Amino acid sequence: EIRRRDLGEALAACPVPVTRSGGPNANWERELLRLAEAVRQADWGSFFAKGIGKKLVETPAVIPGEAVVFYRASPGENLADLLDQAVAMARTELGRGLIRQGQALGRLAGSYRQAFEKAQATGGGFRFGDLTHPLRSPVVRDSSDALHFRLDGRIRHLLLDEFQDTSLPQWEV
Repeated sequence: EIRRRDLGEALAACPVPVTRSGGPNANWERELLRLAEAVRQADWGSFFAKGIGKKLVETPAVIPGEAVVFYRASPGENLADLLDQAVAMARTELGRGLIRQGQALGRLAGSYRQAFEKAQATGGGFRFGDLTHPLRSPVVRDSSDALHFRLDGRIRHLLLDEFQDTSLPQWEV
């Protein structure tokens, strides 16, 4: 957080490009104050939503600071370096958030799978994929006449949805 605050202060204090008349570019001044506050607050959505931040995202450069042109002016070397530091900080912080989200989704998926398998076992349900390998077993193949007789007596229609014509095990079944 201290580094973020320091970077925000440096952005706010950095000299801006000058206009043709030699005065500071007011658009750059306002934009740097906006970016500085976004950095201090770690509000990366706001940082990249418009202005220079949006241009940093849109540029194809890997290190985009020097490639930015805003109101027909480019940042100086020092400002470009600060912008690149902000982009790197955003990547790091946003990346950590994505990692946490991915881990949470992994835990959720694991819990869902356990609950699904428990409900499936409790209810005696099967998915088509659950049946493919047991139906290919030698025990079932050797007693296929008895199986056909039992299925014929209880099942009038069998609908196979999502049959994969590229699956050899499903073709064998």
